[in-house]
Amino acid sequence: PLPCECNGNQQIVYCSNKSLSELPPIQKSEGKWTFYLDDNRIEVIPDNYFSGVKVNFLSLENNDIHTIGENAFQGSEDSLNYLHLENNSMTELPNAIGKLRQLTAVSIQGNPMVDLTETWYETHQHSFCTFQLRFTDRVINNKQPDSGNSRWRL
Repeated sequence: PLPCECNGNQQIVYCSNKSLSELPPIQKSEGKWTFYLDDNRIEVIPDNYFSGVKVNFLSLENNDIHTIGENAFQGSEDSLNYLHLENNSMTELPNAIGKLRQLTAVSIQGNPMVDLTETWYETHQHSFCTFQLRFTDRVINNKQPDSGNSRWRL
């Protein structure tokens, strides 16, 4: 969709640095897609935005995202592997992330997170191989569940 560029052969959508304040319309497509929506002014990822498209890599860093709908990634629960949400305006981790069963890496550093509770990790840890957090006063990298007891190590 304009003003984005699409490489249908490689199933990649390039919408980086297009001064978008909202997500462009997308249409139902076959295959697994990569979306670059970084470096814009996007604030909200609404429910069902990716419905009809299976996404395997999603770059949303460097926007103003403060809200991600509970069902924003509906249809990509079993295909989305990598999610980049760095440098946005999120104050909490959206529940939509916990629905992504094949998510192996998510990056959220550079967001003004208020509370990252152990309960959230215990509830959603089944999806992650890598979970990166970066705070100004400390760094938590490659957060992984302890083997055998599903508890997270800091």
